[in-house]
Amino acid sequence: KGLENFYKTFCGDMELFYERRSGQYRTDSKVIKSRIITLQNQIKAFSAMFAENPHRVTSYFGGVVKKQIESDPQIIFNPNHPFELYYASGIAFYRLESLFKRNEIDRKYKKVRFFILMIFRKLIQKEKLNLANIQSKKKAVEYCQPIIEILFDEEQTKKVFIQSIAVWDKAKIDLDEKEILKMASTTDKLKEELNK
Repeated sequence: KGLENFYKTFCGDMELFYERRSGQYRTDSKVIKSRIITLQNQIKAFSAMFAENPHRVTSYFGGVVKKQIESDPQIIFNPNHPFELYYASGIAFYRLESLFKRNEIDRKYKKVRFFILMIFRKLIQKEKLNLANIQSKKKAVEYCQPIIEILFDEEQTKKVFIQSIAVWDKAKIDLDEKEILKMASTTDKLKEELNK
């Protein structure tokens, strides 16, 4: 509920709606459907961007949640996490989807969008947060601030997403190999490319 209310503090081009309960905005004509971040997409975007495991979120949603909870239950929806982390991943997901819809980024990359979200964040903030043990919410908010600032600017956002896709291309990973996209080695290969 707190996250849902936090989303509501943003307006204009940064306005999004976190759908805590499935279909809660279905009858609300004031809500633009493309600006709804579902629970599924929130978990996938957050997990890819900040937990750096996009390979885990390519499977069906139930499997994603099960894997995440089994591997580390403190990674997602930890009460020590500031809401900014979730909003940043939500708005990044929305911005990337918008670029696909407007054909400003080739739609063939849509199947690897969660890898692109991880790369996007690492191009702005290279170091990974320890999500299971955030000691200071203030520091986590400060970590998130440069990411959100770029996401406030559509042109800057597009530029970083284009750079993210260039990293993907340089890694020479086959977009059409579904099993490769579910492997941790694919994420590792992208990280190696980023470190070059």
